[in-house]
Amino acid sequence: MLKEKLHIAVDKDQFFFIKQNIIGEFTKIVTLNFKSRLTRNFNESLEFSLKKYEFFGIIGIISLDSGDHLILTVKRENVGHIKSNSVFRIDDILILPFNELADIILARYTNNVELKETTKVSNVEVKSKPVNDQLNSKFDAILKKNNVVKIVSEKERSNHFGATPTKKTVISTLTEVSSAVNLGIKKSFGYNLTECKISKPNFSKDSSFTLMQNAISLTSKKVTDTTKRVIGDENDGENFEELLIKEITRLLTSGLYFYSKEIDLTNSFQRQSTFSDKQNLFLNLDKRFFWNEHLLDTFIKQNVEDFIIPIINGFVQIESLQIKGLAFDFVLISRRSRDRSGLRYERRGTDEEGNCANYVETEELIFYQNHVACFSQIRGSIPVLFHQSAQSLKPIPIIDGNDDDSERALLSHFARQTNLYNKVICVNLVHQQDNRESIVGSKFKSIIEKLNIPQVQYNEFDFHEHCKSFNYENLSILLNIIEGDLNEQKYFWSENDVVFSKQEGIFRTNCMDCLDRTNVVQSLIARTTLKKILFKLGIQSPDCAEDENLENIFKTIWANNGLSNLVPFFN
Repeated sequence: MLKEKLHIAVDKDQFFFIKQNIIGEFTKIVTLNFKSRLTRNFNESLEFSLKKYEFFGIIGIISLDSGDHLILTVKRENVGHIKSNSVFRIDDILILPFNELADIILARYTNNVELKETTKVSNVEVKSKPVNDQLNSKFDAILKKNNVVKIVSEKERSNHFGATPTKKTVISTLTEVSSAVNLGIKKSFGYNLTECKISKPNFSKDSSFTLMQNAISLTSKKVTDTTKRVIGDENDGENFEELLIKEITRLLTSGLYFYSKEIDLTNSFQRQSTFSDKQNLFLNLDKRFFWNEHLLDTFIKQNVEDFIIPIINGFVQIESLQIKGLAFDFVLISRRSRDRSGLRYERRGTDEEGNCANYVETEELIFYQNHVACFSQIRGSIPVLFHQSAQSLKPIPIIDGNDDDSERALLSHFARQTNLYNKVICVNLVHQQDNRESIVGSKFKSIIEKLNIPQVQYNEFDFHEHCKSFNYENLSILLNIIEGDLNEQKYFWSENDVVFSKQEGIFRTNCMDCLDRTNVVQSLIARTTLKKILFKLGIQSPDCAEDENLENIFKTIWANNGLSNLVPFFN
């Protein structure tokens, strides 16, 4: 059971955020003004008479043409503990507008849905107080008036509001939605979403990923003009916002977003070991993996960290194991970069700044008594400028720009990687006999050989050629190639915050999509390192028989990790 609870209440033009301890005392009360976005702290003696509702954390604020909206976490699953610190997966959210709808939506939501925190073992349910029929009627009338037909996740839709009112579909395909998005949305730093194009109506737009990277800003004139031009109805702006809210909700409730209020999920344990101030969670967050940074900008600047949560996109699985009576925790964390995220074929290669598509940092950790050991790897699309059309089943990659452009982009990418990880060992798995894959694979190799970048080493292993017909035993060929680098790289190991060894470098693995082949090779490297860690900690001798339970859990975790990387890439 939580020692402290968070509550929210609405009164006129402001939200009240309340922190309450286990004996019912208010330990902190903060207000957020709708118009100014300024927060103000109250002292503990303030008498609070407004009806309050429980939530788990603030994800941030989005700005739409109709006004600002607050995003709250209202359902989560406890996926386990890292050093006694809880880690949660977001299962459902609530989006509240900064207007007259807020208190009514909140009351109706909590009347129909039980706030839930689930764990692997049990469910903790907090039931809200009933709301009278008059309030429900007022709610329905305002919803109808404002065309608000989607506030919460699709899977909970019928439970929250009943059947969605039937209404003429004005935006018939996601291609049209994407066109409106391209013209109507700008990033908080002024970048335009000119690349967000959808070719097939059945695919979801990858711009939804970009929405969560930034404080969403819809320029009033642009949105109105764009939606009228594309759709031609005076009410279409409302439908456009409805689709945006639906897409944001779908994204955040996909099961791929995790957070902890007690431990930093954006940084590896090795990076955290170098921080001078480890108490302030928001001080050292790695912005590459801090997906809602811009959405929380209002709160971070005004020092209300008690109510907000930093979220990562990716994968977390925590398992408690035993080998011959020695208990330890095995954890796998994958952090997807918020830069250049998107769907397959819509996001390929790198951009001019060196941000690669499908870039993920994966860290495996072992916690044994007071010991912490971890090993990290990265994956990412081939760091050259290229694109592929989604119009055909097997599109041919097209190199963008000239050689100088790709060289500059590749240099930018590896300058950042070597600054973060020191030496980078590249493992390129593309099929050299395939005319499509070899186009970008050979370009990658030629640029690397030409530039001869210090601290960057290039290796090739044609996965399909070596492992065709399921001959995965041939992966030993690759292991022999990289064995020396793997031994030299080592891993991070500490006991009671005393560091005994550090990982010196990183493996960067890629195929075309950075999915199946990459996941297999990364799991091979991770398993080889895990054996060394278990031996060093005295848990398992390298020459003893494999522990069946450990092997099964290891394979399951890495299979789940592969799926977590697959889902956002295709949908």
